[in-house]
Amino acid sequence: MCTSERPIVATRELRERGVTRSGITRALRAGQLVRVRRGVYAMLDACPLPVIAAAHGGALACVTAARHLGLWVLEDDARAHVWMGPAGHRRHDDGCGCVEHWDDGPPRDAFGAPSIPRILRQMLGCLGVEAFFVALESARRQRRITRDGLEWLRANTNAIGRKAIAVSRADADSGLESLLRWRLRVHRLRIRTQVTDRRRRAGGCAHRRAAHRRDRRRCPP
Repeated sequence: MCTSERPIVATRELRERGVTRSGITRALRAGQLVRVRRGVYAMLDACPLPVIAAAHGGALACVTAARHLGLWVLEDDARAHVWMGPAGHRRHDDGCGCVEHWDDGPPRDAFGAPSIPRILRQMLGCLGVEAFFVALESARRQRRITRDGLEWLRANTNAIGRKAIAVSRADADSGLESLLRWRLRVHRLRIRTQVTDRRRRAGGCAHRRAAHRRDRRRCPP
């Protein structure tokens, strides 16, 4: 996760802060700034993936943005997913390896990631329902998505997305737990998560009809 509030800046923003052109040049020579592309610079503490997205012409999107914001993600996708908006301008050639997202969105900071509800919708369309579901439950567990955000997501997704929202809950401590409950739902098992016994917490129990723990220990009855 990036620790800088403004890791990517444009020349206009620097000038508004009172930094002159010669000051920008001195910062570049001193290694305090890195040129991303013409008119766009990165701070030293900027994470690599937002820099790649800015160089491409957009901002972080989809699974890349979710991971960057600290959500639990299922996909081990090293590619940069880039939000271009509805009318972005590609700055890289087709061989750069980025995954572009051209969906619409409200006005925003040129380098700011989309909202978490929009990130989740991008994940559903790009990576499928399982990746969407585990990130959704992670966002709910961390209280990173509001009731209004859930309502927007429900109104702006497809039938399988609405089903996942209905099944989701806000107390899942692990994406593996979320994935287990999602896959077992078709068997109509009653799933009890984070059951506590005298020894330790048992994450992911299918009550009575079957039992399963992610650490392979036996669930309590």
